[in-house]
Amino acid sequence: MLYRAKLVLAFSIVLQYVTKAQSVSSFMGSRSYALGNSTACVNDEWSIFNNVAGISSVSESTASFSCLARPNLKAANKSAFAFATPLKSGALGLGLFHFGDNLYNENAATIGYAHKLGITSVGIKLNYIQFSAEGYGSKGVVSGSVGVVTQLTPQLSIGAHIVNVTQPRISTNENEKLSTILIAGVGIKAGKSVFVTSELEKSINQKTILKIGLEYKFQQKFFFRTAFTTNPDAGYFGIGFQPTKLKFDYAFRFEPNLGSGHQATISYRFLKK
Repeated sequence: MLYRAKLVLAFSIVLQYVTKAQSVSSFMGSRSYALGNSTACVNDEWSIFNNVAGISSVSESTASFSCLARPNLKAANKSAFAFATPLKSGALGLGLFHFGDNLYNENAATIGYAHKLGITSVGIKLNYIQFSAEGYGSKGVVSGSVGVVTQLTPQLSIGAHIVNVTQPRISTNENEKLSTILIAGVGIKAGKSVFVTSELEKSINQKTILKIGLEYKFQQKFFFRTAFTTNPDAGYFGIGFQPTKLKFDYAFRFEPNLGSGHQATISYRFLKK
């Protein structure tokens, strides 16, 4: 009975994407996950999947791999690779993303660029997304996203980004387009150890999602993170360890209807000599 329930749940999710022209969330990175994906003001290599403007703060070339596992719903597992590097002017980010299994899957390739203009960082990215479903074939589309982050004071930042701003059509039905998602948030640094982030996410025909996350840094190399989100209600926590070149992050999510999610990330920074 448990296996049958999981199969029905997985099939219902597949139908949601295939019939309603929806795409799964590609927000990735264990740090982001532990903060409830409240990342409008988070600046790191995984900003290529979140608010692309954040890659402008990457000071060293960084390569990172992340895997999200859903024990109760393996068909919803995700994995991604991110790379970000500073340029003479601005920063470049690249990403690869995979979701799903043989029944239904999504694959995406992303390229983004961000540049600082005074206290404001502006970013833009292009995504090529391929949808494949058993019995439905496959379809590829190109979408675009934009983002901005402004550092108002050393302690306060605001950020916003628009996902799928181009609303590409993924079927012959003119109403079946990738949904545009609007996200805006604030980030607050309370001293050298505490970072609080909060944002609102609104997608067409979906309820507004509230996200609140907290990150605490201790012993200079260790991190503790936690978050809460609504619609659906979910709790998160995570830990991180960052020695010199390598960085390890783990995050856990629990949501009553879909159960737990575990995401692990490993990153390598190519330090300047």
